[in-house]
Amino acid sequence: MWKACVPDPVPEALPVPQPAPHTLPPVLPGQRSKHLSGLTPVVTAGSQPKPAILPEAMYGRQPVSALCGDAGSIPTIVQVMQSYGIRKVGPGSASCIYRSRELSTMDTFEAKMLGSLAVEVIYDLRKPSEVASRPTPQGLNAEAITFAVDVQDSPQHTAKDWDSSLVARYGRPGERMVAQYRKMAHHASFFAIILHMIAARGVPSLFHCVNGKDRAGVLSALILALAGLDRQAVLDDYLAANAWNAEQNERDLACRSVGRTPQEIEVIKALFEAREEYLDAFFDEVACLYGSFEHYCEKALKIRDEERDAFKGLLGLQS
Repeated sequence: MWKACVPDPVPEALPVPQPAPHTLPPVLPGQRSKHLSGLTPVVTAGSQPKPAILPEAMYGRQPVSALCGDAGSIPTIVQVMQSYGIRKVGPGSASCIYRSRELSTMDTFEAKMLGSLAVEVIYDLRKPSEVASRPTPQGLNAEAITFAVDVQDSPQHTAKDWDSSLVARYGRPGERMVAQYRKMAHHASFFAIILHMIAARGVPSLFHCVNGKDRAGVLSALILALAGLDRQAVLDDYLAANAWNAEQNERDLACRSVGRTPQEIEVIKALFEAREEYLDAFFDEVACLYGSFEHYCEKALKIRDEERDAFKGLLGLQS
């Protein structure tokens, strides 16, 4: 379905009365939240206070109130979905698998609107440091599952780290992202456990990373490929992230571009975009490691016909 190994290089809903703005507290370990270390699910203990959300940490996410044309108007489920990049996986309207950007700034009203999608499980694909600094809020009426894995093998960077030396280390535009997508092909066990959980539970679910593009993009591509969709359909779903993230990417780029050279801006821009070469890099690396995508599915992901049928059903592709 993908080319041979290359070693180098939304439904409407009636508005509901809006409560006073209130940011939800984070999910406390043990409160409908699971943390998976390796492949063993473990319900964590203890408490976890929510840190202050600074504008830098929010990555310029547009609040739902800003999407409303008139002051005091009530946002709809469609506007909430746009604000967090929540969309159905796959080409059909019957899909009950959703993907999004991170939900850490979601307030009580937004959580109530999300509840109308009937999502029962939220898979948080972010690495531990990201989850710790921006926890998933309570009140989502869904089980939130996190993982003790960094599938991109990438250190956490702060605003202070975004200097020219860091940008220079990223190489040519897109080079760092190609490398990260290749790294994700080495984490088959991470994707395998999530795929098996989604298929086995068979309920409406949502998965997200930070920007809903890379880790969420790869997981979405795997689900669609396993359900039998062709390369172009998989690629179309992946590249749609650019349209869903367009406004946020524009704000992020403007923030990161201050004082940068044109060459540095192109490097930064490539970090925010979904590009065909990135997804190609993942599937190319899979072919390098396992010989073919089908062999990867069989030997690494251990996917059976039952799981493939489950994905077709969840995507609304079965007649």
